[in-house]
Amino acid sequence: MELWHVVSRVLFGYFFALVLIRGSGRRTVGRNELSSFVVILVIGDMFDNLFWSEISVAQFAVGAGTIMLTHFIARSAAGRAGAPSRRIRSSA
Repeated sequence: MELWHVVSRVLFGYFFALVLIRGSGRRTVGRNELSSFVVILVIGDMFDNLFWSEISVAQFAVGAGTIMLTHFIARSAAGRAGAPSRRIRSSA
């Protein structure tokens, strides 16, 4: 495989991941939780597959986008579910 081919895939993967992380919000991946760790591991493995042409760019984009969207929805639902209990327990 030619060097420019690998470099172009690396740049695409980097900028696509940057857009996904910025779009999902800081709180989605920035927490030290098991679900965030698993998401980072899976997307990291997808990066490796993208760099060495084991998957196409379209497969990477759809896979990483789906994983991040699912993680974002799960984190949002968990945040909303915890809000009423925090209000009940607060003393104010």
